[in-house]
Amino acid sequence: MVVTSKVKVEGHVSLSDALRLTPGMPLTVEVLLNEEKPKRDGEKQSPKVHKTVKGVLRYVDVKATSGDNRVRIWAEIPNEEQHLIAGLNAIMKIELPANVAPKPPADDQKDDK
Repeated sequence: MVVTSKVKVEGHVSLSDALRLTPGMPLTVEVLLNEEKPKRDGEKQSPKVHKTVKGVLRYVDVKATSGDNRVRIWAEIPNEEQHLIAGLNAIMKIELPANVAPKPPADDQKDDK
């Protein structure tokens, strides 16, 4: 059985941003529900339909990807109306409190110099 009343949204953030994130932080996710397709001459373009959903940051990876220093994160958002399906594009917006400073690296992540 697959439960889809809540869905997982994955993304990547810069390492400097990841150091300021903590699981449990509130966020919003803007999901594009209809992908625009090229129209023939004279045919009207359908407007983009977005759905904005509030959710919670659930995971911040403990390692960055090699090469671009991006960190994987994921959030959980409600899907009671069952509009959200796998493969949709989304934008995750996490508002940081003004007083949130980057966390220092753990002892095992410090450079040996």
